[in-house]
Amino acid sequence: MIAIAPPNNPLTLTSLTGLAAFRAFLSVLAAVDGSKEIWIKIGHNKFFVGDWNDSGNFELFATSGQGAERRRTYKVTDKAFDYLCRKCRELDGGVFYISTQPQDNPLKECVSKTDDIGIEIDQGSREEQIALYQRFSAVTALNPALLITSGGKSVHGHFKFDRHYPVEQIQSIRRLMVLAFLADPVTVRLHQPMRLPGFSRREKGREQELLYYSHDRYTPDQILAGLQKWFDYSGWNLPEEMPEDWWRDRFHSALKTSAKLNEQQKHEFVRAELAKGLVGYRKEIADRAAAREQKRIELSKRVAVGNPNLIELVQEACDRLGSDAFTLYPHDWKFSGQKARGRCCNPSHQSASGTSAWIAPNPNGGWGYHCTACTDDKPIDAFGYWLYNKRYWGCPYPSGKDWIEAAREFLKDSGVEVPNSPAPHYQGFKTACAAYQDDADTEQAEQSKRDRLINKRKLRFLQYWESLKRDFLLPPLVSGNEIRFQSYQGFAPIIDLFWDTNCLQGWLGAGKTESMLRSLIPFKDKPIVLVSPRNGLLRQTAQRAKKLGFNVYHYQDDPGKFRAMLEAGEPGIYCMAPDSFKPYAVGKLQWEDVILILDEFCGIRKEILGKTAELPQVTDAIARCASLIAVDAFLSEIDIRVIQKHRSGSMQILNQEFKKSPVKIKWLECRNKAGEISFSHEGIYYSLLDRWIDEKLGRIAIAVDSIHTAKMLDRYLKSKGVKTWIVCSETPQENQSFMPEPDNVIEHGKIQAVIYTPTAQSGLDIQAKFDRGLLICTGTLAPTQMLQMLGRCRQCPEWYVSAPRHSGNPECVTPSLDSKKIRQWAEQIAQTLMDLGFNMPLEVQGWAVWERLIRDIEKAFTSEYMRCLLDYFFESVETVEVESDRVSEWRKDAQILKSEDAERTLKANLQNGLRLIDEEKEPKLNSEVWDIKLAQFLVKYPNIAKKAIADVEQSEVEVRQANAEIDSLGGCDAIRGKLSELAANIEQLTDAIEILDERLDILKRFYAESDSPDDWQALVDARREWFLLANRRTNAFAEYAKLDRLLQSARAELGSAAIELTKLFHSRRVEKLKNYITATEPNEQDDRDLLQYLRERPAHYNVGNFKRLQNIKLFRVLNLGKLASVSTVKEIEADLNAFRAASDAIAKLHRQFQANSELARLFPLIDSQKSFFDHIKACMSYLGYEKGGKSIRVETEELNPNGKDRHGKQRFSKSRSIYFVFWFLMECSGSAYFRDNLELILQSIRDRLAAEREERAKQRERKERYESPPPGWEAYVA
Repeated sequence: MIAIAPPNNPLTLTSLTGLAAFRAFLSVLAAVDGSKEIWIKIGHNKFFVGDWNDSGNFELFATSGQGAERRRTYKVTDKAFDYLCRKCRELDGGVFYISTQPQDNPLKECVSKTDDIGIEIDQGSREEQIALYQRFSAVTALNPALLITSGGKSVHGHFKFDRHYPVEQIQSIRRLMVLAFLADPVTVRLHQPMRLPGFSRREKGREQELLYYSHDRYTPDQILAGLQKWFDYSGWNLPEEMPEDWWRDRFHSALKTSAKLNEQQKHEFVRAELAKGLVGYRKEIADRAAAREQKRIELSKRVAVGNPNLIELVQEACDRLGSDAFTLYPHDWKFSGQKARGRCCNPSHQSASGTSAWIAPNPNGGWGYHCTACTDDKPIDAFGYWLYNKRYWGCPYPSGKDWIEAAREFLKDSGVEVPNSPAPHYQGFKTACAAYQDDADTEQAEQSKRDRLINKRKLRFLQYWESLKRDFLLPPLVSGNEIRFQSYQGFAPIIDLFWDTNCLQGWLGAGKTESMLRSLIPFKDKPIVLVSPRNGLLRQTAQRAKKLGFNVYHYQDDPGKFRAMLEAGEPGIYCMAPDSFKPYAVGKLQWEDVILILDEFCGIRKEILGKTAELPQVTDAIARCASLIAVDAFLSEIDIRVIQKHRSGSMQILNQEFKKSPVKIKWLECRNKAGEISFSHEGIYYSLLDRWIDEKLGRIAIAVDSIHTAKMLDRYLKSKGVKTWIVCSETPQENQSFMPEPDNVIEHGKIQAVIYTPTAQSGLDIQAKFDRGLLICTGTLAPTQMLQMLGRCRQCPEWYVSAPRHSGNPECVTPSLDSKKIRQWAEQIAQTLMDLGFNMPLEVQGWAVWERLIRDIEKAFTSEYMRCLLDYFFESVETVEVESDRVSEWRKDAQILKSEDAERTLKANLQNGLRLIDEEKEPKLNSEVWDIKLAQFLVKYPNIAKKAIADVEQSEVEVRQANAEIDSLGGCDAIRGKLSELAANIEQLTDAIEILDERLDILKRFYAESDSPDDWQALVDARREWFLLANRRTNAFAEYAKLDRLLQSARAELGSAAIELTKLFHSRRVEKLKNYITATEPNEQDDRDLLQYLRERPAHYNVGNFKRLQNIKLFRVLNLGKLASVSTVKEIEADLNAFRAASDAIAKLHRQFQANSELARLFPLIDSQKSFFDHIKACMSYLGYEKGGKSIRVETEELNPNGKDRHGKQRFSKSRSIYFVFWFLMECSGSAYFRDNLELILQSIRDRLAAEREERAKQRERKERYESPPPGWEAYVA
């Protein structure tokens, strides 16, 4: 070992931070072929890219996508340093850059040349690491270009070549340099992020400092010469080369942190391996291969005599299968030598390249499957690949008996017959697990818990996907005597109304409405009823019909007049919504003389089942009308079946040939603070709209199924100076002018943003051009109906789609969409309803079961359903990530909007609202919307509403009085000036009192020592002065408080307590508590009325009152209230007050359920304890209980993975983490405000139920009086 010579140029540490550190760092960088592109990573997975300059404040762009699909999306800033400083204070992880300077993407494939050698030392303190760099510089005369702290204990070093060399020329040198420092081998990776100086690391509370920088650069020969000196100094042999296989197989695994070797052990290991040399390594590989072959021969003999080792059999099968093991998915492998590339089999990895996965031989035998995005370039052996494809991608590695069963199944699929044998001993099992879990790289191979939940959601949804297509696609049909099936291209053709039923399917913008109207021109002398899901949407269709010469009447404008005209058979088009199909409205209509058009039939079909008063009239019209026209973009197999159930005769189906839409779709995602995909999209719309405003887009469209979200975005855009137009149920005045001629309103009004809700979900044709659209799906509408909303804007080339998931474990009770099972369930339900004496229309039972199952899926899997629809119907769907750092702002604005709505409700015209309700009129003025809301509030909760109204009126009086008093005092500014004077006076008085306190202490001591009359008088005078000052300060405080209260009264929100109470009583949970009171406080009359309702109105599986009957029965019979017993989360105990499907308490309830045949008949879908538990959760939610969930570890007989130790090794224990569900006691749930007012809420609901009970009794009395004959009718008849 050579002696250490004094360094010629000792490393002088500078310790720069902030912008100075960042600029010094940038001065060291060199452009790659003239390109100054730099890739920067913030936190855990946020990548940005820009072209650096020496100032440190350059343009920075966000990126989205994964792997080779990552693309620049939008400019986030012109000042990179300032932006990165702000973000690193918000996110954990710190700031990184890719030191090899990749071009176009932060991938190793994008690094063809580099000048950087990165060093990351994990062992030793900071001082010891710095000393190592000093010693290396002294021995080799090679100085680092950069020394950067990690924000923790590590010091990252960078050495620079004199220019950027091709990777294949210098990669061996880069490996040798890492070996010289016994550093972390991860920095050899060409796309490895390294720490960027000048920024803070939030979770550590420290800066990433620049300790040293220089502009020293070296040729490859100079670095090799320096390494020769260091290797001589270390007592090592310097190899001529360091090829990939030798590096990976020997040195990489030894240098990893998880190798558990200390520095001395690593030093000795490297010395020994280098002494063997590359020739010795190659010989060992050959010897291992020969030994493995001999082992295979012996293994085959053992299998033959029935004594196999299961672990060795699995390994042998993996080796024997080779590349043939990786054919369970259509990868379309393209071989190049001993390596092949193809598609990834992970369903959540939607790569467009088709080459993201590859397979190659493993050094220890067999082949490995790799994917940059899904395995992080790490190999999965044949067994792991089989497991992922057999179960689901990212599934937990099996243990114990589960592993044995999986291994046997794998071997059977691989053609190896396995006789019965004992389980592998623990040591062997542990080895098998380690082989799978601890692979050849430093990063974790398994997906995060969040990614697994997202994949689990996708896989759960995909089990329904093929059957779901029946809800929005037509089946392959062949024309026959009764059915004519015709395909067309382009715009919809004129319909031949010779057929009894005419079904027209066409994609959005196919001209279906125009075709329908032109087909009716020969029938202008007939009464035609046009039905659409929303009244407002018929306005535009009416305008188009008038231009074709039709007389058009809006039924809702004058129901009495138009009802008489219809009954008289007067010609014209009568526009109606399903809500108008009351018995008194169309009950006497001769449908045999009427042409019936059901526009947007799929939407009508989904909604009409819940309208039990209108359902019989709608189905009767379908059955009896002279000619039926059903039109929809998503006309489907289910639609055809529903029509055929109610209508006989001939049918023609016109179906547009399928072609994917060229409209570009951007699928929105965001990440939470931990860097994981977020379930919520709160706040991302602000960030997205800000970006669009900065881009100066001409016009945007926003379609959203939540009126609350629509109003928030409208407020936000207006605050940014954007001229908007909102179409929703609260803007009837704007709707009346917009619906008939939307293009005129947009063009003449110079509207920059159109925001529309389900009020405009169908039947609207907007031809105005838009630059970009935003579709927000919260789950209120079905995904197919949301696509209808997207299609309202015919000329919008690009849509951004947001469909948040809301939870990782969605509640979905739909067991299957199998046709035979649905038919069976429908028959069971029909028989049950018949036995109970309910009004049971047989033809709707299957339809009702389907709709309830479908809606359950739509609510639980809105995001997955929407994504699959987009992939199916559109050519281009690209994922885009948006910043989610505006959550708190979004939530604050949401509460402000709710308060404003509550205040607007309480200040409305109550008498006008009551009149409109009594006359069954829809609001025509915006103010009338709030009049009706106030009247409805009063009808439901009269005591609460009256108190809230009185409080607001009183607060208005108080505010007026306060304002008058303020005016008398000179106004708010004068009062603020007076408050400032009082504050200064109070401060001066306080200082004077403190001085007097010290003086009093001194005078007391003087008097105690002297007992002098003079000292006593001085003490008395000081006390008198102290009391005078204290009194003046008290008066000043009182005056300050009075003026401050006066000012606050003028600024106070009107009746804040009343507003909070109004918000509470308009919440969804309060409505659910009505079911809770009904279930927990039984009332005989309520129960009788519920049964009577089901006897009088159509009863089926999807009707609301049948759901009420199901849930109330289930809750009462099984006493489910006892499951809600948690006060705080700290009380949770597995299987005692927190439950899973397999809990003993749930099993006991399931047995009680099975034993009660009357109850079981109401739930034909429950076929297992798991589905029973799903229905319990749905029932508790229906009754308003607050649910919680938590993963709890429970003991097991077999070993299971249990995290990793500090070295990254997988741990195992005889326990596993299981997700449990619990329910809070009602009085311990909800917000503090909810809990404080719970008794008030419950009493108000009791009062409401009593009022409804009384009203039903009056209605029943009126009905009996109306239906019974008049007194003395017998004598009259005689």
